[in-house]
Amino acid sequence: MRDISIVALFCEDIREEKAGTETIVGVFPDNLRLPRVPGVFPKMCVYVRTHIRAEFDAGPFFIRIIMPGGKELSRSEARTEMVNEVREKARSKGAPYAGFISKFVVAPLEVTEAGRIQAVVTIGGQEYVVGGLNLEVATQQEAT
Repeated sequence: MRDISIVALFCEDIREEKAGTETIVGVFPDNLRLPRVPGVFPKMCVYVRTHIRAEFDAGPFFIRIIMPGGKELSRSEARTEMVNEVREKARSKGAPYAGFISKFVVAPLEVTEAGRIQAVVTIGGQEYVVGGLNLEVATQQEAT
């Protein structure tokens, strides 16, 4: 197994269920045509699932959501102590990896230009683009 495995899904909603599970609703495709820009999503969610090898020292670990044009929309940082605690718990159970879930919710989300929204993770001093949503503007014919 690699040291790191991370995936981000852009979706309409993330629902927390009574049983402790989560339901991801309306996962967007990689490319999404908008009728016009500027525009607004009533709600945009990003679900990030991270696995690191239990023996891997991740160091500082944070996730950023970056809008087209480079503006940072949101940032979440996992404290090194918390990451080490989860790694230790995984090792004590004999698990090969430790897992983390991060969720971002923006309501409403204003889109001022076409381009790619990116989920970027910095872990172990390395930056990884772990998900993207390419926003395209529909041609006038497509929009009607």
